[in-house]
Amino acid sequence: MPEDLSRHRAAWILFAILLAAAGLYVVPVWWGLPSYTGWAADEAIPWRILTPGTWSPKYPPFHRYLLRALFSAFDGLVDLSGLRGYTVLFVLGRLVSVSMACATVFLVYRCGRLLFDRRASLLAAASVAGIPSLVYYAKTINLDAPYLFWFTASLFFQLKILVKQRLRDYLLFGATAALAVCTKDQAFGLYLATPLVLVAALAMRTEARGVWRRIGAAAVDRRLWLGGLCAAVVFALIHNLLFDPASFLGRFDFIRRAPAAYREFPSTLRGQLGLAVLSGRHLVFLLGVPLALAALSGLLSALRRPRESWRLLTLVAMGIGYYLGFVASIGYHYPRFSLPLGILAGLFCGLGLEGLWQRSRLPRWVPATLTCAIFGLTFARALSVDLLLLNDTRYAVEGWLEEHGRGERRVGYGSRNLLPRGLEVRQWGQLVRDPCGHLESTRPEFIVVPTQGLRKEREEGALRRLESGQFGYDLALREQRSRTLFLLGLHRVESNLDRVSPQTLVFRRTGRGCLDRERLARELDAAAAGTPSQRERLAQVILDSDLDGKLLYGSEDVVGVNLQFGRWTHGSQPAGVAIRNRLDMDVTPWLELGCQPPPEALPITVRIDDGTDSKSYVFTKRGKIRVAAAPAPPGGHRLLLIQADKAWSAREGGRLLGVSVLRVELRPVAPGAASLPRQ
Repeated sequence: MPEDLSRHRAAWILFAILLAAAGLYVVPVWWGLPSYTGWAADEAIPWRILTPGTWSPKYPPFHRYLLRALFSAFDGLVDLSGLRGYTVLFVLGRLVSVSMACATVFLVYRCGRLLFDRRASLLAAASVAGIPSLVYYAKTINLDAPYLFWFTASLFFQLKILVKQRLRDYLLFGATAALAVCTKDQAFGLYLATPLVLVAALAMRTEARGVWRRIGAAAVDRRLWLGGLCAAVVFALIHNLLFDPASFLGRFDFIRRAPAAYREFPSTLRGQLGLAVLSGRHLVFLLGVPLALAALSGLLSALRRPRESWRLLTLVAMGIGYYLGFVASIGYHYPRFSLPLGILAGLFCGLGLEGLWQRSRLPRWVPATLTCAIFGLTFARALSVDLLLLNDTRYAVEGWLEEHGRGERRVGYGSRNLLPRGLEVRQWGQLVRDPCGHLESTRPEFIVVPTQGLRKEREEGALRRLESGQFGYDLALREQRSRTLFLLGLHRVESNLDRVSPQTLVFRRTGRGCLDRERLARELDAAAAGTPSQRERLAQVILDSDLDGKLLYGSEDVVGVNLQFGRWTHGSQPAGVAIRNRLDMDVTPWLELGCQPPPEALPITVRIDDGTDSKSYVFTKRGKIRVAAAPAPPGGHRLLLIQADKAWSAREGGRLLGVSVLRVELRPVAPGAASLPRQ
């Protein structure tokens, strides 16, 4: 077995790991700034810290107290009424997360030293330092990095209890565990099995005879109860239970009911199995496949030698308690929920990778090469997060708008933390309810839309109509996230990293105006007198749009427009037919027209304008006729306008009826063949 690293050499390696972690965490701490809201989802932005009554009931208050104390130290030094001073506080809040994340890596090393040698401890610290989600949350004012710090600190003192059984370690463990729960509630699950572990550890050191006497003596040990009392006092003070218990009870009721709205897996055996599989996938995403295999190897090694590594198995108890107490109870899972499990798994990674060095038959360069390769991939994934933030698509969109739309009105639709800065932010509901009325009243020159965060089918439909040109805007810019960052595997999981660098579309206003059912008749009039390109464009818009249920019939390639107003109908149904040719050859549209008028209405003349010429047909009796329009070229669009010279009232009401299109058939035309004659 190779000798362990010297203290001096280990100190330099630890310094290098912490320096690399600090670089990964602090760059780019300025992401999305200057801004009053930032781009990170659920970020505890400064105005929520400073303004009473704005802190979300989803979260405990401790980190708010901590940041408010820090911000108060700068009171009078920065002008909070301006964006510059506000941004200073934003950066300070993020630097607190950076510091806590770096301290977490150091504490992982210190935990490792209570379990195994220096080499394995350094490997464990390096494994945790490269977790991509930790790299992301370390540079935001989310609560994940802070509660991980307090959890890791409590883990350190718990391991010290198992080694030395000192009263001060019990007290410090109780205090830091309470601070972890008071920073983010979900941490409570990590300590569900702790009383059993501590009682077992005390029982092993008790001199009483008999198992039950040892357990009884351990259960009444004053150190155990004083540690629990310390945790309870810290928890009560932070939640102000003595003077304001109603606030805590109200918040407790909120967090008890809130998970029901997010539950994805039912409380059945099949649902719990699905949740367990998803949780495992997210843990593998955090660690990466090589480190996940190393953690599994370390766990198996610990199970094979329980007497030698029983302290390490207490980590398994913490992980099981967290999963059963928190994850399994809420019924859904995000990758950030696996972060404390990633800390625990990182320690097993150290043990598993140390096994490479303990194989005396292997030449020394073999474990060194494998270790370098594993951590090269690990830190490449971590660096991908920073590259994703540095090259956020919204920076490019902001630059494009500054170049092409300086001084113009620019409106963004959707969540503020998905949009570029400097926009008027509106809700999607305004484009869904009354798009044309809303756009004509606001008249923005540019519309900016992220393609993520569309939660309802109606919002997705509004985006499709916007892309089709129905609202009078053309796509001017499509900024897509770089595809070179798939080391992270973001396409396989759903996380807040998906919200970084979202695909963003920019639309520019045209002179066409917004198209809805009230405006369609006017557009048909304009197309009849306009150029062939205008007519083709209108056909494309009709085919790609949803005109609020006013499409009579059709498929992807044929759509009949149902209009009971305007000069085009005169009672006819429909007033137009839009056609798209997807084939690589010309197609001839054949229309089957039907007419069932009262005898006194005959004869009826029908005119069909296909953009090439206009042809009239006469119904001298009730029945059907088939007619052919001019061929449509490959990839082209055709708009046929239909007009009848007479109309009559329906028996069932005042609705006007007339000539109808019963069927449209697109027949391919062989290359070089003449178009089919009209019938």
